[in-house]
Amino acid sequence: MFFSHFLITEQCHRHTIIEPTHSKPETLSTDPVTMLATRNNIRKSIQLHHRFSTSASSNKSKKSSLEKQQILSKTLYKQILKWTARTGNAPFDAIPPLTLIPPRVDPVALETLANALSNKRDSDDEKGEQTTRTNSSSSNLSHLAKSLPANSIIEPNKLIIPISNAADVKHVTKLAYALNNHTLESKEDLEEIKDRVSLGFDVLKSLNQLSGMLELRTAARVEHEDREGVIFHVGQVVQHKSERWRAIVGGWSKLKDKEVELSTKSSLTNKDYRDDVDVNQSGKEGEKGRTSTRVQEVEYVVHLDEGDAAHSNVRILGSKKAKQNELEAVTDNDLKKIRNSMLKNYFHSFDSRKGEFVPGEILKFEYPMDSSPSSNDANDILEETKFMIAKHENSKVVLSGVREIATKLLKIIMEAPKFAILFGLEKQLQAIITGEFEENVADQIAPQTTSSHKLAIKHLHALLNVSLEVH
Repeated sequence: MFFSHFLITEQCHRHTIIEPTHSKPETLSTDPVTMLATRNNIRKSIQLHHRFSTSASSNKSKKSSLEKQQILSKTLYKQILKWTARTGNAPFDAIPPLTLIPPRVDPVALETLANALSNKRDSDDEKGEQTTRTNSSSSNLSHLAKSLPANSIIEPNKLIIPISNAADVKHVTKLAYALNNHTLESKEDLEEIKDRVSLGFDVLKSLNQLSGMLELRTAARVEHEDREGVIFHVGQVVQHKSERWRAIVGGWSKLKDKEVELSTKSSLTNKDYRDDVDVNQSGKEGEKGRTSTRVQEVEYVVHLDEGDAAHSNVRILGSKKAKQNELEAVTDNDLKKIRNSMLKNYFHSFDSRKGEFVPGEILKFEYPMDSSPSSNDANDILEETKFMIAKHENSKVVLSGVREIATKLLKIIMEAPKFAILFGLEKQLQAIITGEFEENVADQIAPQTTSSHKLAIKHLHALLNVSLEVH
């Protein structure tokens, strides 16, 4: 049985071996060139397969990184807005304007915004759906740009925005975020998003460093809302009672209450007045007729006139502190002009009508009750009119005095021997008397109408030139 099975199997194998085939079996070539080509084809196939698998993995990793950066960008955006809401409207110290240029902001979006603000439109033909989307987004950008400071610069290739408070930070943050999410390309450029996220971290770090200073500034504002017991205000010109130097009030603070002992008897009548004071009722000998009360001391930061400081015992060019009882107000308008190189850091200008200096934004914020708001009621208009009339009358007196001096000098020159130098002086003095000066470039650009105040200054300047030339 086993043997018969073996024969049948053997016959089957024989039948298979001798069965005719339609194609010859492939044989491995021994030609070196052919073998090398085959090997290269196999290697390329393996590399191509690896590349496809790597590309798919890389795209997946890039997409994941892009999503993480987008989430991080949005988180930073929200954190900056929270900071601005928490900070309030406390003004910053002077800082350079913020300048944004591509790729920190999307170039297409920035150009779209600049063109929208200048009423320009792209001449390229675009599809209706894309045009509608662009117009809608550019309208949103224009709306955000309206909230920026008035002196902001928006051009197709740059964005320059002055920053003075937290509100400005809020507006520029909203606009920058909208610009960088304006186009699909801007949203999907991983490297640019990383660069913008890095910028966002730097901005948030800088803002957090400002927080402490702004909190102190806000606390100072609350403290200075109470002016009870404070005589002088910021911007007022004062003078030291004993040392006689002049200065501008640049700030004040209330010191801790100081307990002092005051007499309750009048020096004239020796009568005891106890209605308005808290009398010490201890009954001890030596304390009758006296009271103890608490006095609020006020200390001022004052900016000294440099000329007064140089000729006094102070010897301080700049600022110092002084107690309220050491100072008095300057009432003479001619003494209210103070020279101090640091004033430009604290004050805007000098108000000649009020005779005081106009505080800057920081001082206005920290001392809200010191700056009286300008009003246009009848009393203010009347006071301003009186001031302008007095100024005009004073200018007329100065003008008359200058011409009188020029007339006397001209008479002396006319009677003196004729020297070459005197011919030029004679011409200058005649011009002062008649008021016919040669116009310089500034005179040609300025309006033709000249106030009496400026005319008097012009005559004084001409007379000064005469005296300098004589010497």
